[in-house]
Amino acid sequence: MEAVNQMLDVESEKLERFIHAVDAEVDKEVNRIIGEGEASREEILKDAKEESLNIAYQTLQDSIKKIYAKYVKIVAKAELDAKRDVLTKRGELIDLVFENVKNLIKEFTQTPQYAKFLAKLAKEQNIVPGAQICLRPQDMKYVGEIQEALGIQVEFKEDSSIKLGGICIFYPEKSFLLDKTIDLALANQKEAFIEKNCFSQDLI
Repeated sequence: MEAVNQMLDVESEKLERFIHAVDAEVDKEVNRIIGEGEASREEILKDAKEESLNIAYQTLQDSIKKIYAKYVKIVAKAELDAKRDVLTKRGELIDLVFENVKNLIKEFTQTPQYAKFLAKLAKEQNIVPGAQICLRPQDMKYVGEIQEALGIQVEFKEDSSIKLGGICIFYPEKSFLLDKTIDLALANQKEAFIEKNCFSQDLI
């Protein structure tokens, strides 16, 4: 009987050691699983933080691009508006200058020198018989002086399209028109003045 009890004690001791071993292995495995879970959690959190940072950075970059694009548009519009204002002011200044020139021409056409100017202008064109000379209605009073300067008989006609003065010479047989009006000369001078001073090229 005592031998049996000893065997039971031995077996109980073995069983207890086995249970302790199992418990230790279980604890070890549990700790391993928990450790892996923590590592995974840290990795997931790290990835999430990096993803959040990437999203935030991309959002910031997009915002910067939008702000910059808006700024560029605002600056471009301001520059364009400024250039338009300068062009407008320059155009007004040119018109004012040539309007003053027109007034001086009108004053000149009221002087005796104007009749001499018309006669000299006609003579310089080497007009031949068959030509028609067109004048402003108010300049028809100078026909005699012009005719005398030419020394030939030509036809004179009124032309209300001539506003400032000068003459137009028309050859009906050749359908040829020579425009020597002050109107055309002033228009050409204004165009040349604008081109020479580059009033538009530097603002395009």
